[in-house]
Amino acid sequence: MLDKKRKVAATTPGDVGSIASRLLHERGIIVRNVDDALSICPPLIVNKDQIDELIDGITGMLHDLKATVVNCREPH
Repeated sequence: MLDKKRKVAATTPGDVGSIASRLLHERGIIVRNVDDALSICPPLIVNKDQIDELIDGITGMLHDLKATVVNCREPH
């Protein structure tokens, strides 16, 4: 959803998921998108620092994604 208030959806399912996936890959976090959902598969054995790194990466991605998606809106 590009704009919840005006109920403007992304043009094609998977557009936002692809952007999110790319942003996470740029941060070294391996994910795959299935349409607009992300699949994160961390190793079976992780420590707190690795989980913190994952959460920081996701937080940064969401911040960047918001700015990116806002710029993708079609003018009305």
